[in-house]
Amino acid sequence: MPPALYALVVDPVGFLWVAILFVFIYQVEGHVVVPNVMANALRLHPLLVIFGLLAGGELYGIPGVLVALPTMAAGRAVWEFFRERIDLESWEEAPAEGIPIEVIERSAGDNS
Repeated sequence: MPPALYALVVDPVGFLWVAILFVFIYQVEGHVVVPNVMANALRLHPLLVIFGLLAGGELYGIPGVLVALPTMAAGRAVWEFFRERIDLESWEEAPAEGIPIEVIERSAGDNS
């Protein structure tokens, strides 16, 4: 605010340039710098940070924006924890042990 007031007193046209420069700086900071810093701090992709903040704001307003990034970081931590410990089997593999082959053949033949 002080630079804008000073520019308004000294040169009214300069006030417009100061206002345009401030808007530009805040837009770059809000849409480029902050998502990249938060992405590095939380180890999330910058677009994921932007969309997470937008979704949190759309769903719950200001509290949603405040809770969105910690929730996403917690979700990433849970995903990393379980990704290493759970091994999913392909559906194309042979049936699991312990199921009689007759049961499998009957269930495969009931495609009516």
